Amino acid sequence: MSNRFRYDALQDREAIVAYLENLTEGIRQGYIEISHRGETLVLSPQGLIDFIFEAKVSEDERKLAIKLRWKECPQEGQDTQEPLVLKPGKRANDV
Repeated sequence: MSNRFRYDALQDREAIVAYLENLTEGIRQGYIEISHRGETLVLSPQGLIDFIFEAKVSEDERKLAIKLRWKECPQEGQDTQEPLVLKPGKRANDV
């Protein structure tokens, strides 16, 4: 089993939604198994999870990055930040 995993591919929105739904369920259950081409990585998110969210708009490209990080031995009671507001919205040309 590997200790590092990277996957980079063009996908349609429905495929991305399916990945995010599976990731959400894995976080909820505390067990995420990732595999591709015979490589497998198992993660067990527990306790407080550091949530890093970055969005960027440039002239011809949009970028959305989500990073989750946690300690193997969770430390309860750490300070948390103000919650992020994240919701679907209307496209600019739908307004």
